[in-house]
Amino acid sequence: MEWLSADTTSYAYATRPDGDERCMFIDAVDDEGNSHYKWTRSPEIVVATELDTTPSVATPEGSPLSVDVRSAEGDEGNQVMWRGLGKNSPEAAGGYHVHRWSPATKAYEKIADLGSDAFRYFDTGAERGTTSYYWVTAVAADGTESLPADGWAVTAPAR
Repeated sequence: MEWLSADTTSYAYATRPDGDERCMFIDAVDDEGNSHYKWTRSPEIVVATELDTTPSVATPEGSPLSVDVRSAEGDEGNQVMWRGLGKNSPEAAGGYHVHRWSPATKAYEKIADLGSDAFRYFDTGAERGTTSYYWVTAVAADGTESLPADGWAVTAPAR
């Protein structure tokens, strides 16, 4: 349950948008505690269906990396972090590629080409109010990429 002030005209319900449908009951209550629903027995119901932005390309299994993504706080962008194949690993990576899912092209697109000492990336281009899906791959000295590891984060809408 969420209580909102009378001057509120919108409400951001941040959840993983994957085609899920949510039904919300809205009740106006005055300063005396009188409820519109209690008086009329007529609820104001809003149904919202999130866009299905889930990638249509499955992530292959067997990546030497593991990925964790945290949603944006302010304007710094989603934080994409990974582990595996670090400089102390017997098969250290020569670098890393970060890819973000594009619903428009229905493909993971490379957004960063990072060095071997990288273990995190801030995606300041992530669209606010949506879910971003990521792949991270390790790049060998000969340029070949490892299998991707994946992660996602819901980026809160701009206020």
